[in-house]
Amino acid sequence: MIRDEQRAEAAKLKNAPFKEKFSYFFTYYKIPVIAILAVLFFAVSITRSILNANQPKLYVVITDQQGYEPDTQMLTAQYEANSQTPLPVSYDTSLELDLAEKNQANYIYHEKLLALYSANVVDVFIAPRTVFESYGAEEMFCPLDTVLSEEELSVLEKQGRILYVTLKDYSDPDHPAEGETVPAGVRLDGSALAGSCGLRTDNTFLGITYNTVQPTEALAYLRMFL
Repeated sequence: MIRDEQRAEAAKLKNAPFKEKFSYFFTYYKIPVIAILAVLFFAVSITRSILNANQPKLYVVITDQQGYEPDTQMLTAQYEANSQTPLPVSYDTSLELDLAEKNQANYIYHEKLLALYSANVVDVFIAPRTVFESYGAEEMFCPLDTVLSEEELSVLEKQGRILYVTLKDYSDPDHPAEGETVPAGVRLDGSALAGSCGLRTDNTFLGITYNTVQPTEALAYLRMFL
């Protein structure tokens, strides 16, 4: 029965004008086509990022910026003024990782981030608390007490700007034990720079990735928000 209907539809479209054929195709195959195009887009984007990873640069991921347009030129200018050996900065503001949204697009964004992180591309990560805590529990971020001075950490703690995350269990003895809590992120709410450059700052945190290949420059980038 279904096959007969398909044959009938095919017969109707055989001599139909191109516009009608296109309309029929788009109506019935819109969702699969969009999904395929999305996968291809991210595949090309990831490949390009990985191929460019050998060129020294600072890669900053800023997620879930719905309704906000960060002034990346202002951020880069401030970073260059804050660093003694500034690198070119590459920004990725495309990721939507809000854990309240469970859908195909969310999964694709997650896979893109993991691919970039696994390739040691990402240096600085900025995200809302729910997203930051989720990846922080997987030990994605460098503990701040290993990169900031005691004075810097003390000031941030008094300001209530440090986010502590509880790590999951790891079998590797070099990793902290399950349940250990480490300082992983700096809250951007209290930063004048974050507000003036158009960043989403409500309950948003910044961290340095655990496997960054540019630790000195990533720290310089973090410090400009202190």
